[in-house]
Amino acid sequence: SFSGVALSYNYYSLENIEPEDGVIYVALGFGKTIVEGMNCLRFSPSYPNNLPQFSTVKDMLYNSQKEFFSIDLKLGDDKKVKIDEDGLTKHNITDAESDGTLYPICSTYSSENDRIYDGSAHDGIRIVTFAPIIKHKTFPLTDIVKFLLQLCSQGLNCPVEIEFAVRLPRDKTLPNEFYFLQVRPMIKEAQIETIDLDTVDEKLIIGRSYKTLGNMQNEEIKDILLVDPAVFDRSKTIEIGRQVGILNERLLEMDKPYILIGPGRWGTTERWLGVPVAWNQINGARVIIESAYGDFCPDPSFGTHFFQNLTSFQTGYFTVNPNANNGFIDFDYFMSQKLINRSEHVCHLEMNEPINVLIDGRIGCGLIAKQK
Repeated sequence: SFSGVALSYNYYSLENIEPEDGVIYVALGFGKTIVEGMNCLRFSPSYPNNLPQFSTVKDMLYNSQKEFFSIDLKLGDDKKVKIDEDGLTKHNITDAESDGTLYPICSTYSSENDRIYDGSAHDGIRIVTFAPIIKHKTFPLTDIVKFLLQLCSQGLNCPVEIEFAVRLPRDKTLPNEFYFLQVRPMIKEAQIETIDLDTVDEKLIIGRSYKTLGNMQNEEIKDILLVDPAVFDRSKTIEIGRQVGILNERLLEMDKPYILIGPGRWGTTERWLGVPVAWNQINGARVIIESAYGDFCPDPSFGTHFFQNLTSFQTGYFTVNPNANNGFIDFDYFMSQKLINRSEHVCHLEMNEPINVLIDGRIGCGLIAKQK
């Protein structure tokens, strides 16, 4: 019915959620949806009702799962159906409604009053939210996963990642089934976990934040897209977004990852709070920074507009606001670098040497530093 991946350590934790609380990814059908970074549901087993990707009705419609993978048992010799290298076929979620698989994990969107109802009792568009399981506990998913994460972490003596699948039979006389498929150490993340920001010379630091998402040490980025603070005009944020999109496309063509620095909230739908861009306008950024620009310092979005994308692509995220004692950006240093291209509001700058980006996911802090 659905598959999942769970990690005992989470470098993209928000608000009161700690990294040690872990994270669960679940999706209708086979787990390839999760592995390939497609839309799925992401939540903490300790705070299952905290869903940043579902903050509004619009977010739920946009960020919910749209397709799923399955094995077609009646395929036979039908060559019209495309089978991928794993022997799976891809379907729209509406295909899961006819056989009843969708009902135990869905909610329903009513266009009449622009509202979403848990379950399938109402007429409307079905959305994969897992609300019956997470909110109404029709299946003890979070309890099972929390137990397994704790058991496996203790057994392997390190952070772990597990994979599982769940079968919810339509015949209610049959038991629901949880399949524990695999456990493995979070080897890559466990190695990076030793990042120590205190080892960096303060004289080399050109940016700092005490509110970050992710976990990384990157010493390969040389390119910067920076909204020029000297000419920033909050009434021009729509045009700024368009200019960023053009430069992003050029950097993607050159296969150059970059750091994106700009005012307020990236991706906001409210132009007066930041730069309204779509993900495909900034998807070449390896690190995204939301900064205060003088007295322009709206509350940070903390990545909620692109949360699914940030986690899927392991993009680093900083919020910076010196007015609130949350770090700084050395704009003078960045603006003194080699100018490759610029529009009216946005500069493409290139460093002589790659800069060092470090994010300690254990404490949610990060910095940007010149190389020694």
